[in-house]
Amino acid sequence: MQRLLREVNETVVEVNRTLGPADGIDVLCECGDACGTFLTLAPDDYARVRSAEGQFCVLPGHEHADAHVVERHERWLLVAAGDPQPVP
Repeated sequence: MQRLLREVNETVVEVNRTLGPADGIDVLCECGDACGTFLTLAPDDYARVRSAEGQFCVLPGHEHADAHVVERHERWLLVAAGDPQPVP
């Protein structure tokens, strides 16, 4: 489910790019529970989340017990599932 949400968010980001520059990108929480909640990330933050396979952006409290929290922010977390591999 997390990978499906990641694909949905990639489409959302492409639409945002088509519309022009933005201060933030609204993406779905990638908790894998299909919560349907949006969070806003700065473009640089979103790029960092996408820099490795197996990294996801989730709302605080939506991280799974087996996920490793890589970064904590006020309104979102960068979590890793397993051993994230850099995106080629």
